[in-house]
Amino acid sequence: MPQYSRSSSWSGLPPGRVRRSVSSRDDWTRRFDTLEVMGSQTRQQLDEHIAQTRQWQDSTSAQLGNISEQLQQQQSAWDAFFRSQGFDPRQHL
Repeated sequence: MPQYSRSSSWSGLPPGRVRRSVSSRDDWTRRFDTLEVMGSQTRQQLDEHIAQTRQWQDSTSAQLGNISEQLQQQQSAWDAFFRSQGFDPRQHL
């Protein structure tokens, strides 16, 4: 039967397992705190991105509204011109 020697540093835990020390818990606390800060920063960046996207959407919507209005005005002007020439484009649709 093989003989196993116990060193003076044997902790009673299975091989590969290490007893967690206070400094190890502090490590986990620091890592968690770092993750909280990173999560908070990510949330702040996301909120800023959402606000910028909404501004872009509002601006684009206003521009499209202006373009639509200009096209309607141009169409009305063309209709008036054709009617003044004796042709009603709406009758030929």
